[in-house]
Amino acid sequence: MEAITASLLLLAAQFVGAKTPPAPPRIEVVSQATLQQRFCQGKPCRMEAMHLDGTIYLSETTLAQPEALREAVLLHELVHYVQHVNDLGTGTCIGHRMLEDQAYAAQEFYLESRGIFIEGLRLRAVTLICED
Repeated sequence: MEAITASLLLLAAQFVGAKTPPAPPRIEVVSQATLQQRFCQGKPCRMEAMHLDGTIYLSETTLAQPEALREAVLLHELVHYVQHVNDLGTGTCIGHRMLEDQAYAAQEFYLESRGIFIEGLRLRAVTLICED
């Protein structure tokens, strides 16, 4: 996984237009239940992966996906890692939505370059409700 992570990290930095981090993030493979417990208050959710403070949590179900799909999920989280390392967060909900849209755009680009089209993928960022 190290080789593909390094390649996707370069792609993520190029896509964001930011400096490539000097080191890759820590990647932890966890169960779907662990992700739901930690990030969805224990309720079922569609989360497959999460970046938090320099660590990417990938669900075991993501790793069971076909290669292009799991790499696209990893790329999405690596975009968030690049954003984090380059301090691109704005601290607002709208700013968070923009960062999320950028990650979904990279994921969509990656999948489409491999002939995989998922309708509405980028719309997931729009579903974030902002009151600021």
